[in-house]
Amino acid sequence: MGTAITPHAAVTTKVCASSRSVQRWIMKSVRLHLLVLALLPLVMLIPALLAVGMTRWSASFNALLITNVESDLRIAEQYLKRIISQGNAHIAAISGSVFFVNAKDSSTVLLAYLDQERRRLGLDFLYHLPKTQAKAAAERWPVIATALAGGRQT
Repeated sequence: MGTAITPHAAVTTKVCASSRSVQRWIMKSVRLHLLVLALLPLVMLIPALLAVGMTRWSASFNALLITNVESDLRIAEQYLKRIISQGNAHIAAISGSVFFVNAKDSSTVLLAYLDQERRRLGLDFLYHLPKTQAKAAAERWPVIATALAGGRQT
């Protein structure tokens, strides 16, 4: 019995023969070889260089953002510390003034309070003079005279 060729096998043979002739033409064409040799490095290098450049730029940009955020956080931390310290100073001043008002009624408590504050502040002396005593002391102390007049002098 002879081999029967089916229509499907005939089409496959024609396609294979056709693709082989194209492959032979490609391999024999000098122009195509030169074109491939000229364009292949560009096709390979440009995406590679682009990827390297984008990676380096991205890393540099991330480093810049990190530095910027660190700087902003450091400034915010310093600002917060200043606010907290000023708030603590204001609260201490208010509590001191309340304690002073309460201590003002008793001379022994007032003297003890003034002595404690003098030591805490590291002052040589700290006195409370009622207005009547302040007028007499104003003759000896120009600072007291300025304070009675409503001015400031250091």
